[in-house]
Amino acid sequence: MKFNSGDERREVTEFKMALGSEGYVEMVRTPVELDLKDTINHICRPIVEIRYPNRTYFRVSKNQRDAWVIGLIKYGDLIIDNSIYTVTYKEALITSEQGSEYISILKRTKDGHSIRTKYQLVEENGTMQINQLEENIQRLF
Repeated sequence: MKFNSGDERREVTEFKMALGSEGYVEMVRTPVELDLKDTINHICRPIVEIRYPNRTYFRVSKNQRDAWVIGLIKYGDLIIDNSIYTVTYKEALITSEQGSEYISILKRTKDGHSIRTKYQLVEENGTMQINQLEENIQRLF
């Protein structure tokens, strides 16, 4: 779609072949909330946790990606990312570097962008805060 300003706006609509059907149906993913503060006991079934030394990934397992997407991402009461219905894919990464903790969010949006945002977890006056450090946006198509 082209606007008078010359800007183009695009939106991806995904379809899949429905089981037992001869036609395609629009893909609708159910969002699942991810709390990065309490991951030990509260990771929901479609999200997998992949641990390496100093980093942990959280993403929907490959065989569940047509049905589920990570929705709200938070750290306790702090909301990190609240994009839900505008994304086709989202994952989170927690890294530890030189005594500091960082959270990176990668998401692919329906308007054709890949956005990677990096945050730092900082404790100030006994409370946790999240500071955005950088954001990289790439147009996919």
